[in-house]
Amino acid sequence: MPRLARLAAVAAATGALLLGAVPASAVEPGGGLSGTGFLNIHQCAYNSQNQILTTLLPNSNTPAFTTGTGVTPAPDTALNCGPGTGTTATDWELFALDSGSSRTT
Repeated sequence: MPRLARLAAVAAATGALLLGAVPASAVEPGGGLSGTGFLNIHQCAYNSQNQILTTLLPNSNTPAFTTGTGVTPAPDTALNCGPGTGTTATDWELFALDSGSSRTT
């Protein structure tokens, strides 16, 4: 099964909202990205008082927790995460050890 088809199947099976940020044609067989771009998925984890918050989708309403997930003509080479809300004990701080990125064509 092609990688994009697998991604679509996983998103459908889990109810993931990833498809809201990516055009449906990008994950349909024979459509979208084939030879024209990369689907870059950035998972950003934030820690506050031993709790973890994980985000996958770009979020313009809350830039502190946004990600670089999206379709681009070239593959992303670095993780793109919002900064979190600060560094005090009650703030959400970016937790790089649990964050990462992946891409598919």
